[in-house]
Amino acid sequence: MVDEVKVPTKEITLEAAQFDDPNIQLGDYVEDQIESIAFDRIAMQTARQVISTKIREAERAKVIEQFRSEEGKSLPVR
Repeated sequence: MVDEVKVPTKEITLEAAQFDDPNIQLGDYVEDQIESIAFDRIAMQTARQVISTKIREAERAKVIEQFRSEEGKSLPVR
C-alpha cells in the first residue's frame, strides 16, 4: 500500500486495498490472483523466436560496444 501510486502495475492506494480488506494497513503487501492465458503452439513458437532474436541482438550490440574503442587498431590473434 502506498499514499501515492507511482507504479500502477505494482502499487495500490490504501483506500482501494481497504475496499477488499478493511484491516489492511499502509505498507502491507496484497496478493491478487490473475487468470492464466492459454497460448497455442504457434503463439509460443513466435514468442520464443522473438525472445531469441532480441537476445542475439543484445549480445551482438554488447560485443560491438566492447570493441568499438579498438576500431582501426591492429589486434593480436591467437
